[in-house]
Amino acid sequence: MNIGNRLKIYRNACSLTQGEVADKLGVTRQAISNWERGQSIPDLEMLQKISRLYNIKLEKLLEEDTVDTSSSSKDVPVEKKYLSYFVIIAFLSISCMFPILGIITGIFTFYISHNLNIKSILLTFFTVLTLIISIWNSWSFINANFVQNGTATVDQVAAEE
Repeated sequence: MNIGNRLKIYRNACSLTQGEVADKLGVTRQAISNWERGQSIPDLEMLQKISRLYNIKLEKLLEEDTVDTSSSSKDVPVEKKYLSYFVIIAFLSISCMFPILGIITGIFTFYISHNLNIKSILLTFFTVLTLIISIWNSWSFINANFVQNGTATVDQVAAEE
C-alpha cells in the first residue's frame, strides 16, 4: 500500500475532510488530494505535521505493510459505536425505573462520557432525562413511604403503639 492510500485511510479514521486537513496544515486541498492519489509526496516536515494531526507515529505513516488506525481518536466502526449507544440508552431507560439506581447510573454515564470524550447529543439527552425521572421517582418514593402530612411514617407507627 502506498503512502497516499495510508494518508487517506488515516484522514478518514480521524473523520476529517481534505479541506479541514489542508487548513490545519496550511496547504491547499489540492495538495492533500494529490498526496492521497499518489501524484506527489509530502516532504518530511509535512509528514511530521500530518503524523501529529492524525495522532500516529511517523514510522506507522511510512510503514509499507499495514495500516493500523488504532492510535487514531475515532477508531470504532460506526455499527459498533451505535450499538454501544443503544446498549447505554437501554440501560439508562431501565435504570430510571429504580429510584436510586437511575441517579447513580446517570452520574456514572456523564463521568464515563466525559472521560472517553464521547460527544453524542442523543446520549446526553437520555442521560439528563434519566436523571430527571430518577430524581422525581426518588422524591415520590420517599414522599409516599416516609413522609405523610409533614410527619414521618415511623413517628406515626410509634404513636399508634
